[in-house]
Amino acid sequence: MAGVSRVTLVRVVATLRDGIGVKRSRRGVDVHERLSLLLPVWRRDRPEHLTEAFRSTVLDQTRRPDHVVIVRDGPVDAALADRIAELAATSPVPVDVLELDRNLGLGPALDAGLAACRHDVVARMDAGARPVRATVR
Repeated sequence: MAGVSRVTLVRVVATLRDGIGVKRSRRGVDVHERLSLLLPVWRRDRPEHLTEAFRSTVLDQTRRPDHVVIVRDGPVDAALADRIAELAATSPVPVDVLELDRNLGLGPALDAGLAACRHDVVARMDAGARPVRATVR
C-alpha cells in the first residue's frame, strides 16, 4: 500500500501546483476534480471532536468532498463506534468506514485509507484537530 500512497500524493501535489482541474467562475474557484476526504480515528479520539472535525470538513466547507473514508485504526469504545456509524449514516456524501482489526498507527492507517479513496485528490483531517475552513486558491 505504500506505493499507492506515494503515487496518490504525487498526483495531489501536481494537481495543486499546476492548477489542473481548477477553473475560475463568477462565484470564485470551481474545482472539477473529484475529492475524497480521509479521516483516521483511533481509540483516544473523543466522539465530540470527531463530530466537529467531520462537520467542519463535510458540511461547513465551500467545496464539499465527494467521498469520505473514515479509517478506524483498531478497536474503539462503544460511544466512538456509535458516532462513526451515525456520521456515516447521516452524511450528505457517501462515507466508507474502513475498520482495522488492531491499531497499526497513523502511517499504516493512512496508507489503508488512501487505498480506499475513490478519487485522486485527497484531503486529510484528523478527528482531534481543530477545524479550519479550506479554500482553493
